[in-house]
Amino acid sequence: MNAHLLYLGEGEKFDQGALIAAIKAVEGVHDITEHPTGASLEWHFAYLGDAMIGRISTDLQTISLRGDSLANLKMAFEINARYPGPIHLMDMGYTFDLVLGDYKSFETLLGKVEAAEGS
Repeated sequence: MNAHLLYLGEGEKFDQGALIAAIKAVEGVHDITEHPTGASLEWHFAYLGDAMIGRISTDLQTISLRGDSLANLKMAFEINARYPGPIHLMDMGYTFDLVLGDYKSFETLLGKVEAAEGS
């Protein structure tokens, strides 16, 4: 299992309405739960046989993605494509901190993450 974190910037909060709309618009998102314990929203996502669970923090400053790496990265890329602002992607091992808007294709992002994790 892998874990990734999405955030806007130090102390910045996501717009809850825009973020939830972005998440719900992604094909493959299911089992959305509002206000589960310790989060403002939780959802599941499946991509090419991989799966993950996403959670928006109650303070709206972070999104945690836990599951298969491919599904985590695809979800991050899709949220960024639908959210009106630059989103950072970081792994929990602090191997990389990327601005998702810098990557125009999912394949390019995937290559960058694989290179960072391999070093």
